[in-house]
Amino acid sequence: MPLRLPLPPQTDAPPAAAPHALLAEATGRHLLGDLSGAEGVYLTILGECAEDTDALFLLGTLYLQAGSWDQALARFGRLVTLQPNHVEGYFHMGFAYQEKGLPKEAEQCYQAALLITPQYALARLNLASLYLAQDQPEAALAQYQALAELEPAQAAHRVHCGLLLQRLGQPAAAEQALLAALELDAEHSGALLALAALLVQQKRYDEAELHYLRVMSLAPDLPEAVHGLGNLRLKQYRYADAEALLSRAVTLQAEQPELLSDLSVALRKLARLNEAETCLRQALAQNPEHADAHFNLGIVLLQQGRFEEGWNEFEWRFRIQGRAPIFHDQPLWDGAPLAGKTILVQAEQGFGDTFQFLRYLPLLKAQGARVMFECQAGLKRLLKQCAYIDYVFERTPSLATPADYDVYAPLMSLPRLFGADIVPPPDAYLKPEPWTAQRWQARLASDSNFKVGLVWSGKPTNEDNPNRLCPLAQFAMLAEVPGVSLYSLQKGAAADEFASQPWADPLKDLQYEIDDFADTAAAICALDLVITVDTSVAHLAGALGRPVWVLLAYSPDWRWLMQRDDSPWYPGMRLFRQQALGVWGAPMERAAAALRPCAAKPRGVQSAAELAALAYPPLVLVSLHRARKARRRGDAGLARHDLEAVLQSLHNHAEANCLLGALLLEQGEEAAAQAPLALAQMTWPEHPPLLRLLGLTAQALGDDANATRFLERALALGNEECETWHAFGESCQRLGLWAEAMRACRKALDWRPDWAELADELGTLLQGMGEVEKAIACYQRALRAKPDMFQAHFHLGNALFGAGRVAEAEAVLLRAVALKPEHAPVRNNLGVVLKSRDRLEEAESHLLEAVRLDPGYSEAHNNLGNVLARQDKLEAAERAFRQALASDPTNAQAYNNLGITLQATGALDTALQCYDTAVMLRPKFAEAHWNRALALLLHDEYEEGWREYEWGFEAGTRQRLALGSPLWPGSAEPHKTLLVHTEQGFGDTLQFMRLLPLARQRVGRLVVCCQAPLAPLLEDARDLLGVDAVVSEEAPLPAHDFHCALMSLPQLLGAGREQLHMKTPYLRTDPARVARFAALTGDAGLKAGLVWAGLPTHQNDRRRSCGITPFKRLLDIPGVHFFSLQKGPAEVELEEVGGLVHHLAPRLADFADTAAALSQLDLLITVDTAVAHLAGALGKPVWLLLPFAPDWRWGAHRATTPWYPGMRLFRQPRRGQWGPVLDQVKAELMDLARVRR
Repeated sequence: MPLRLPLPPQTDAPPAAAPHALLAEATGRHLLGDLSGAEGVYLTILGECAEDTDALFLLGTLYLQAGSWDQALARFGRLVTLQPNHVEGYFHMGFAYQEKGLPKEAEQCYQAALLITPQYALARLNLASLYLAQDQPEAALAQYQALAELEPAQAAHRVHCGLLLQRLGQPAAAEQALLAALELDAEHSGALLALAALLVQQKRYDEAELHYLRVMSLAPDLPEAVHGLGNLRLKQYRYADAEALLSRAVTLQAEQPELLSDLSVALRKLARLNEAETCLRQALAQNPEHADAHFNLGIVLLQQGRFEEGWNEFEWRFRIQGRAPIFHDQPLWDGAPLAGKTILVQAEQGFGDTFQFLRYLPLLKAQGARVMFECQAGLKRLLKQCAYIDYVFERTPSLATPADYDVYAPLMSLPRLFGADIVPPPDAYLKPEPWTAQRWQARLASDSNFKVGLVWSGKPTNEDNPNRLCPLAQFAMLAEVPGVSLYSLQKGAAADEFASQPWADPLKDLQYEIDDFADTAAAICALDLVITVDTSVAHLAGALGRPVWVLLAYSPDWRWLMQRDDSPWYPGMRLFRQQALGVWGAPMERAAAALRPCAAKPRGVQSAAELAALAYPPLVLVSLHRARKARRRGDAGLARHDLEAVLQSLHNHAEANCLLGALLLEQGEEAAAQAPLALAQMTWPEHPPLLRLLGLTAQALGDDANATRFLERALALGNEECETWHAFGESCQRLGLWAEAMRACRKALDWRPDWAELADELGTLLQGMGEVEKAIACYQRALRAKPDMFQAHFHLGNALFGAGRVAEAEAVLLRAVALKPEHAPVRNNLGVVLKSRDRLEEAESHLLEAVRLDPGYSEAHNNLGNVLARQDKLEAAERAFRQALASDPTNAQAYNNLGITLQATGALDTALQCYDTAVMLRPKFAEAHWNRALALLLHDEYEEGWREYEWGFEAGTRQRLALGSPLWPGSAEPHKTLLVHTEQGFGDTLQFMRLLPLARQRVGRLVVCCQAPLAPLLEDARDLLGVDAVVSEEAPLPAHDFHCALMSLPQLLGAGREQLHMKTPYLRTDPARVARFAALTGDAGLKAGLVWAGLPTHQNDRRRSCGITPFKRLLDIPGVHFFSLQKGPAEVELEEVGGLVHHLAPRLADFADTAAALSQLDLLITVDTAVAHLAGALGKPVWLLLPFAPDWRWGAHRATTPWYPGMRLFRQPRRGQWGPVLDQVKAELMDLARVRR
């Protein structure tokens, strides 16, 4: 709707607040339209008083009237700055922004105005207009609803509400709003027209007619009313009335291509094709891009047999509003050669269109193309039999199209692309399933009459169905033809009409025997003729190459052309047309007359033996028919009674036994189903549906070996239905045939791409085989088909976490929790994901909920313990691990984790018992072996400890390099070169360099590959260590014969305490580097180096690092000078102590620099870091600050360490308490300083 802007205030005198009389002059000029003169006076006023809000406002409105948006915005912006509650200022700013094309700014201004004055109707009106222009119908509706409350007498507001509610898919609410508008104004033409259109949409044509007629009584020449009523008459099949009304509408509103297009439809329905074409060409002259006119022109041309131009115009169908265009990832086929390529052909519109235009697929195959076909649901089983389709799948809106194709084409675009007028079909380009056709031949063999299948109605949802359906009573004259048997092929609600006809034989009502078009096709092939109205069955019969007669309405569909009784599409088809609109008597009489000679023709007579083999006796037919009908309607008892009645007289009757077996299987009586199915197999040994039933029965009885045998044979014979593949896959899973199971799942999904549960099942199979990314794709496919499927969310979250996509895993598992909050495993898994993201409190909350929901859930108790331990809640963690073991005494992981927790509390012996139990339960449990190694080493049990230490390679805590050379076994190799590579942290390397001289004694040459920051230091000490060459791990490796990891040397060398605890120093410093630090450190006082934090990435860093705060108590000790050797993120903590500590870290490029700095210090005070090992290896005094549960190498209780004679150990007395440690350090440091003074 247009914007609304009020005029400037109508006033004869200036407002009281005006500073002088000039405002009256300006306002007068403004009201008289002298905008230029008024502008000059307003500017004069503002020149004297820049804050005159009245002048600012009026000048702003003047600029709005002149279209000077920027000038207006400048004045209104100044105005609302001076008066923040000036509602009109905000409103007019919004208007200016809206006119300038800045909707966001306009919205903000209107909202500001409404915040000041919520009842400001004009602001709401313009805001609604703004939202409509931005395609925000919900927001616009909210404004109109507010307006309806503010101005309840205004019918227009309720009309807008009704229109928007209809647009938003709320027809009931829309109708209420429009009725409310008519209560306010019974003659409101907009409300009447909108209500009529809404009723038409709901197919309430009689009610809509009353409203259109009411408008026309008020305004006979209102074009919208005449047009609307004309279109309504089209839907009522009153084509002459429609043509008269639409012609009148055209005279009232000539330049309306929409009207001309609608008029052409009426003319076409009246078979006035030339006039229809004239209308459409006039419409296109007015608007060459009018999609409806192009499409309708295509229909008119095709109905006239002018195919070349018609197919081109028909392509406009995808541009008609409401017809979804076909988008694909690959390009649209342009008719280029297809040899060696795959083309995806997509069915469109109805089943009949698909059957008709499949005729073009042989032309694609003739070019050497591989043809993929996307069909409507319900057609796949039939189209699997089409020789011209290589791969068929059903359309599923929730799932993506398979990507393995080169080009695509809509099926009904193929005629244009091939450029042919009519493509003569092969003799038959569709065929039924052989086993289904065989069954139908047997079903109808006993009827020696001329067998005619009938269809009298199409889909009720088809708008043209009332025009083309023929009342079943009209077929009575066909029943009077001697020698004719009439069978009903009708499906849907209309099928029940057959039984009510006096001439109809209930046994010939085939609706209960037909499940889909594959059954219909087989039935058609067992009949002599099909007589049908214009439905998909007509096209199916034609595609099968069977005789078919089609009863056509006066104005039929375009494909039947005009005034001919045959069809170029199907050679075996005859057309019987109405001669007058809606009159079926004449075409039915002609059909009956044509039928008589057909029924009178002599027919081949089968021998008695042939009839006995094929035909069903009458009583059998009665019982079978009744049984099928009862089964379809859910009356299993009656169906079983009738089938058993058949088998009393014919105990080997294959179909009766097959049906009884299926019925028993459905009722859960699998054991009872075996006997009738086995009897049926004696007659039908290779009948695929029967083999499927035998397979399902065996599967239900737990006999998966026989189930797979039967199901695999059924599949091999062509019974490739979804349920068959699925059942085969399930049995393969239970037999451990994983590859076959996955193949079966994929095949089943080909049949039902939207089967969410099956996609989820395939995902679990793939995930179990290690195909995590493919599993993720399957879970996502399941969720596209069923967005609220809990199981798929659960599995997807787990798979994403396993793939390292942790943020995605969290989002998916949160959704799973929302779907099923009482599911303990999803709470557990979400807790694990949150723990991995260090959101420990959230993780703890979910894990607590998991164990509340399932108190016996051992894995959740174990994971809860891990989260509690990460938060240093060790007592609570211990309880959680013990609860996990109470729930499952075989949970080796819980024993391992309990051991870690106990070790952290100082209970080393009990921890070792836990590790022992863990490896007893799981002998190859690498992590438990590793933890056991650390505990043994902490206990000084070196021999077994180093042996267990080798499990670190399996646990992932140690890394074995793939160097191509063999591992050194520790043997003497005096003529060989050994490469020792460092591993783990810098401290490990510095500590165990001590063993290099022992290794050198066993080999001819020793090369060390170390971390780059250590390489200069090792190079300086090569002669001390017995190393022939040092290389950085970043450099190419030299030639060598063997290799080993540095931390494997204790075990390889059999090193005991004497070798391990060798004297220091075994490293030296570079004199040139030392000289650089001598000037920095000076000579006076005791010089102490400080390090308060290790690498934050170390798994135990939160316990071993203390930060600078505890060290502050040392800084006031007289006579001690402190130097920081701290590197890394913790360096910034120096800012807390100002200049009390000298910062050396910027000068420390590598460990050789750090060694030089240490050589100039008297003492190093440090937490457990690599610098401690460096100082110890240099023989420098070190005071090492240790957490309550230290690293294995520092032992459990010592105050000194055999690793470094000059090192003292200061231990936490209790977990997390650094204060007592630093207090002890301070006391001893003060004593040392006094001695030094």
